[in-house]
Amino acid sequence: MAYWLANPLRQTQYLVVSQLGQGGPAPGAAVDRRTLVERMEEQRIEAELRKQQEFFELSERFRAAIDPKEINCLGDQLGRLVFGG
Repeated sequence: MAYWLANPLRQTQYLVVSQLGQGGPAPGAAVDRRTLVERMEEQRIEAELRKQQEFFELSERFRAAIDPKEINCLGDQLGRLVFGG
């Protein structure tokens, strides 16, 4: 996945723009800004919930891990998820 799509907000913006092209208003019609903002907010919340779910699943795997190599790998993944990178 491209770096700029890893950011939930940019992911939301990308999804909204792509959806406008697919099922948006007819060419030349004014885009209802309120609808656009509402759609972006909904998708931002969904992206944040997906990120939280990914964090909880990864942290659960980290807590249950026994192998030191796996613990190290999962810790690195958690660090990237929390701090970026």
